[in-house]
Amino acid sequence: MKLMNLEFNDFKGSIPANIGNLSKLEHLHLGGIHLTGALPLTLCNLSLLRDLTVESNQLSGGLPKDLCKNAMNLERVDLVLNFLTGPIPSRISQCSALQYIRLWSNNFSGNFYSDFLH
Repeated sequence: MKLMNLEFNDFKGSIPANIGNLSKLEHLHLGGIHLTGALPLTLCNLSLLRDLTVESNQLSGGLPKDLCKNAMNLERVDLVLNFLTGPIPSRISQCSALQYIRLWSNNFSGNFYSDFLH
């Protein structure tokens, strides 16, 4: 599977950890489906992921610090309108393909990295 788009349905619960087993996944769209809990660390296993769109949910916790370690093709990250907290991992600035990032309307804290401006 290359594309999973379940946006704006009436699902409940959290993102299952086994989503990281979808080794061919390039586009993950889970916006507006009432998701709770944290972003699973297994998202970091998706080495072909190009688009992570999980906006307008009720996700909490922090961003996985290794999000860009394997997903070097990640072009788009859209996590607006959640309850995510903590620092934005500095490693996200190492996503060389990243073109679009939206993180507003969360509760992030910490430093703003000058690396974002490169």
